[in-house]
Amino acid sequence: MKQLLFLYIWLFSPYLLANTFVKNEEDFLVHMVNHVQNVGKLTDALIDMAEKDPEVKIALGLSPDTPLNSDLKQLVRNFISIHDASKVNTSKEFLNRYSIRRPLIKDLYALYGKTLSQMSAEEKSIIDSKINGTDVKERLRFIELKKPTTQQMQFIDSVEKMADKVERGSNPVTSEEMAKNKILNSQRLEEEFASAKTQEEIEAIKRKIVLSKKLEELYPKVTTPFTEFKAKALVFKKNLQEAGLFADYLDDFSVYQIMRDYQDLNGEVVPKATDLRKFFYENSEALNKVKLMVKPSTANEGAVMLDFLKIDYAKKNGFQYESRFARLYETLAGECEK
Repeated sequence: MKQLLFLYIWLFSPYLLANTFVKNEEDFLVHMVNHVQNVGKLTDALIDMAEKDPEVKIALGLSPDTPLNSDLKQLVRNFISIHDASKVNTSKEFLNRYSIRRPLIKDLYALYGKTLSQMSAEEKSIIDSKINGTDVKERLRFIELKKPTTQQMQFIDSVEKMADKVERGSNPVTSEEMAKNKILNSQRLEEEFASAKTQEEIEAIKRKIVLSKKLEELYPKVTTPFTEFKAKALVFKKNLQEAGLFADYLDDFSVYQIMRDYQDLNGEVVPKATDLRKFFYENSEALNKVKLMVKPSTANEGAVMLDFLKIDYAKKNGFQYESRFARLYETLAGECEK
């Protein structure tokens, strides 16, 4: 009898047992931000591999003679920073841009642990129309703003797809999220190889399989596991709460966004944010400047603070971060240090 009961549960309610990693909506947000961070780390690994091996360039749709200059690498990283934006970006600016009433991660979490066959037509439309549709719009916005060439965009798309598929196929949370056994990207490509028809297709898939296997070997070395990321995120959130920042300025998404972008967290983040908070409260002139530059419907002082932290991090680590608050940062940074 017990065996029959277990079989019934296993066959008809697999998603009820899918709670090893993600137990609530906040866990799901942590998982998705962690996924985006890992895709970024795998992207850096791919860029490094492409610089050293012409075969990697070819596998990613780039001519072996095309140099991977700083502009192209920056374009790739800029695009990866908006990977899965529909799922993780809960900012008012993003939601208003696409006339989204509430963060889409709430809709997506309702589907957690379900296979496509278990979803209703309405639920499938959430993925096709809301989630994927918004990501397509964000991709088109990127192209409009950055104006990459066709070849550059082909390379960028190939890098994102490889990094995303390897991350999904190697991440143990994937099985729980999608209620099916995860499959390594190299194994998925081998299945595609069996149906390849032309010699060109065969060679292209061969290169991708080789590259995917190399990236899968690197996966545990360069990425952060969900459990580790979650533990750090919760401690970081607690520190922000104790500093009096969380309720005033930052929501869950902002906290985990900082976690994603500050891959090497140190003790400077919270003190710096605390100094800025104090500066904003004590310097009415600076606060008025912020309010003049920021539309209340799209951001607040907290959004400025978050960008200031990112600008700081970018400067210290020698890379460019484009911010609409860059001029304000330069104006106030010196005063804040006094």
